[in-house]
Amino acid sequence: MPSASKVKPTHKAVKSYYAALATYADQSVGHEGALRSAFQNLLADNGRKVGWTLIPELSLDANGCQIRPDGTFRDEFTIERGYWEAKDTYADLEAEIKKKIKRGYRLTNTIFEDTREARLYQDGKLDMVANLRDPKQLCDLLNAFFSHTEPAHEDFNKAVDEFKQRSGWNRRLANTLLKRSGTQPPASTTALAAQVSGCRVRDCQLGVVGQPWACYAASRGAYPR
Repeated sequence: MPSASKVKPTHKAVKSYYAALATYADQSVGHEGALRSAFQNLLADNGRKVGWTLIPELSLDANGCQIRPDGTFRDEFTIERGYWEAKDTYADLEAEIKKKIKRGYRLTNTIFEDTREARLYQDGKLDMVANLRDPKQLCDLLNAFFSHTEPAHEDFNKAVDEFKQRSGWNRRLANTLLKRSGTQPPASTTALAAQVSGCRVRDCQLGVVGQPWACYAASRGAYPR
């Protein structure tokens, strides 16, 4: 996964964001739908740089109910990395946030904003309040958001790195056996990691850390258990 690079006020995406808001202001446009698009473009652009995809209006389960943040970020393994919720400029942002929290909106890494102000929640608590009219504060917000990693995600990223570093001969052997068994091998170690991550590796005698290809092959019947 690409590492997060620092967002700066001089960056093109940041300048484009403020230019879009200025254009809307010139047109006397202030409704949420228009202003939201400017921030969405800013988020999507910076998300791509760290390997996150912004998915608008994705339905999510929250305590048996459906919620739909304005934006959900997923990484290359479809793991949810962050959320974004936009509110109308004339709304009471604090009151709106309370409503969303009551409905079960996640606070693991979430931006609530109304074009004027943004509040960043991380690990269940308010981490930052930013004046979005200040380019430096906007960039501080984006840097904090896109550099955040939950402990569970950190463990997964370390496992993927180890998969990539220690696949070696085991990958070649597993590929051979998989082909003999009529199973198509994963296209890459990254693809393998995504498939192996959900299995009970400890249940497979060959599936010890550092032997993910053996684990995958065993799970497909190419190796004896």
